[in-house]
Amino acid sequence: MSKIKKILVLNENFEVNEASSGIVNSHFVNCLSKNHEVTCLHQTRNFDEVQWIENVKLVKVEIDDMYIYERYIKLVPKVRALPSYLTGFSFLEQRKIKSWERAIKNMLQYEEFDLIYVLGAGIEFVQHFAMLRIETKIPWIVHIHDPFPMSHYPMPYKKEENMIYRRKADAMERVFQKADAISFPSLRLKEWMEQFHHVIADKYLIVPHLDSRLQNLPTAEEDELVDIDPDKFNLLHIGSLLGPRDPSALLEAFMLFISEDAEKKEKARLHIVGKVTREHKDLERKSHAYGENVNVITKRVSYVHSVALQKKADVLILLEAPVKDSPFMPGKLTDYIMAQKPILALTSRYSETARLLGDDYPYRTESDNIEAIYQKLNRLWDAYKNGIVSCPPAELKSYVSCKTLEKALEKWNEK
Repeated sequence: MSKIKKILVLNENFEVNEASSGIVNSHFVNCLSKNHEVTCLHQTRNFDEVQWIENVKLVKVEIDDMYIYERYIKLVPKVRALPSYLTGFSFLEQRKIKSWERAIKNMLQYEEFDLIYVLGAGIEFVQHFAMLRIETKIPWIVHIHDPFPMSHYPMPYKKEENMIYRRKADAMERVFQKADAISFPSLRLKEWMEQFHHVIADKYLIVPHLDSRLQNLPTAEEDELVDIDPDKFNLLHIGSLLGPRDPSALLEAFMLFISEDAEKKEKARLHIVGKVTREHKDLERKSHAYGENVNVITKRVSYVHSVALQKKADVLILLEAPVKDSPFMPGKLTDYIMAQKPILALTSRYSETARLLGDDYPYRTESDNIEAIYQKLNRLWDAYKNGIVSCPPAELKSYVSCKTLEKALEKWNEK
């Protein structure tokens, strides 16, 4: 295969202050643009404000408005779910798929490309399904950031199997069969999805969430809500708390940690910053009982401010659900690696986070083990007091760099 020069990227959005997908996809596209000529179809809402994407031609995809027949069908409760059961896709998803199909065909009609790279966001994967309707000789790679559909998630995220999920899974199997390659941010995720789709074994790439040193990032009003006192021992968890990501054990362990020593109580500060789901809606109110040692902000700060906070913190906390298998690579793990601060990894032994940090990493334990978390906090405190910085393995900085993406593409292109 000849050298890859021009790449068409299909990416839902670049909204770095709205969701982690906007962050990881922004880094991904910027990494591609360092060695290739990149055109990107996207549907970012505030298109004109995207100043952090470098040397990329951005083309907005307009999603069709609701069709007239759709308006009438939605008025009948027993009928409006019928499209999902018949096809696996709601009216909205079908409109998005059709809009993306049209945009892709228009682009391929006027420009030539050496590769199409399909990125996703959230749980829809509409760009991937639009590619099923495209007939082209251009090779294409689909990137799978999370399990799909929800019935293929590990517990406790897994949803009960039904006809809609079966149809979605069948559609994704067709995507995998038709695509020239399938990339995953996590080896554990590749292994997890392979149990449902055996074709993955013959055509996969591992491309972790990358760091491209994004510039010109937007701030947010919420940034003023949180800062870090450099004279304290600061532990920071930043990012959304989904239902299964329960901070209760962390909070109990932290209160036990500061209760036994006056210096710890005077110096230690636990910051939990980010949006929460309804299961944790009272977290901020309840945190007042912990006094000034615990600072909970249940609003999303800007990405640029979150990175600044990570640089100021002494310990970065990564909190995952207390499960046996956790195939995800959290987007913030890359930011934590780049911050070069100790990571308190509250995650399963069988997670992608644990795999990357290594078996000998000293600050990993399960997120529901109060005693073990307490012991890790004491170990981190001793390191802090003695001026010892035990960071993630140094080679991980190279692993999450743009070079990894380029090496993966070169290796695949040579086949």
